Amino acid sequence: MKLLLESTDRIMLLEKAALLRARGIPVHLEEVAHVGAIPCHLYVVFDRQFSDACSLLEDETHPVAQPVFDEEWEGIAAEVREFKLSLGNSLLENLFIAVVVIMGVGYVASRVFD
Repeated sequence: MKLLLESTDRIMLLEKAALLRARGIPVHLEEVAHVGAIPCHLYVVFDRQFSDACSLLEDETHPVAQPVFDEEWEGIAAEVREFKLSLGNSLLENLFIAVVVIMGVGYVASRVFD
């Protein structure tokens, strides 16, 4: 993910985000609670689309080389969520195993050194 725009003008960022999404460039708008004083950030999700995004903002007729539309983006997002879930589950499993091993070592040590 690369930062494309930073602005306190939320409306302008929403308009740019809508244009980019409509042309096949997924973006992420990072907003803050106190709009106006602190800038919001618009990111291009895929680094490979950064130059297309910049060109599209300068010229709305610019053809996007590798557009990613909603259906494909949703599929990618689902894969990422599934990966994070499986990663989280494996981390929990490893943590559980580590706790059991430490408890076992503590039990054995208490028996040996009593």
